[in-house]
Amino acid sequence: MSTTFEILMNQLGIPAEIRNHEAFSQAEIEQVIVHKQSNIWEFRFVFENILPFELFLALKKGLKEEFSKTGNQATFEIKTKDQDFSRELLQAYYREAFSAGPCSSQGFRTMYQDFQVRFEDDQLIIEASEAADTEHFRKNHLPNLSKQLELFGFPKFTCHLEKNEDLTRFNTYAVEWDEKEIKWLFNGRVYKKLSMKKVAKSSENTFKLPHFLMINVALQ
Repeated sequence: MSTTFEILMNQLGIPAEIRNHEAFSQAEIEQVIVHKQSNIWEFRFVFENILPFELFLALKKGLKEEFSKTGNQATFEIKTKDQDFSRELLQAYYREAFSAGPCSSQGFRTMYQDFQVRFEDDQLIIEASEAADTEHFRKNHLPNLSKQLELFGFPKFTCHLEKNEDLTRFNTYAVEWDEKEIKWLFNGRVYKKLSMKKVAKSSENTFKLPHFLMINVALQ
């Protein structure tokens, strides 16, 4: 790794087992732009390959925590010399794309972040529901998704939606509420629970007061 990148790793307090990973062996800092008015430091890194996702998260966390100590903010983009990657790595970065920036808008994130993706030729194939295939998403959001993946070191993608029949079928959502707990279910599977005892410890148990149930169903 370059001397400047090594100094940065030490400054961020990145653990030795991560800092010495082979993925960082050819790491370079290509450019640093400091925006004094907004206190934003913009880093441009060059790596041999797309980083393993856990290393990317460690770098992201280190920059965020260290620069926030002085009231600054650090952002970064990545260039890679070899853009080979697995489907699993692409899937992990695809979900990460919705964590910040233009792809993090609530409507786009809620609709798209859990879709499965794959790469064919120069296309990012998104296995989507019929409801996701709208002109609004195709025109205003999918180009941002492609650009965000480029900032992670991936090649330039053209996003293509592939209709997944399983995602288009009806799903069953349920809430089971009794004197002990509330359970949220999706297609019969419990994905969240909240006990009344836990609520009572943190605040007044408002769940034991009378409530109205409002259901809003949007049809296209």
